[in-house]
Amino acid sequence: MYELDIFLINHALTSFHMQSIPLFINVYPSTIVHPAFPDFLRKLKPIRSSRQHIVLEINEPEKISDIGLLKKAIRFLRTGGFSVALDDIGKVEFSLHTVTELEPDFMKLDRYYSAESSIFVKKKQNGFKCF
Repeated sequence: MYELDIFLINHALTSFHMQSIPLFINVYPSTIVHPAFPDFLRKLKPIRSSRQHIVLEINEPEKISDIGLLKKAIRFLRTGGFSVALDDIGKVEFSLHTVTELEPDFMKLDRYYSAESSIFVKKKQNGFKCF
């Protein structure tokens, strides 16, 4: 998956003319923690001034085997000027515990909470309470 993610990141960055709007790029957790990923990011010098507009959005489908390693990688990304998002919050891997540990800049809820929002609201009205 690493090679595919690298290809897609390069494609997104060359296709998108950096503006003042954020560019969200999906990546797998295994890419974020891959040993070669920091070197890849360092080589992206042409976009150094635009990094504050790049959000690396970590996909949920992969199992996160080492939360500590992922936290360390996220700290590295932030020191490099990137923002981090977690995708599909509320599914198996991105539990509230994981979200709290990773402290993302952005959180995207699982589709269930938006596509089925009328059902979610009805459940809330029928006794589901948010504190």
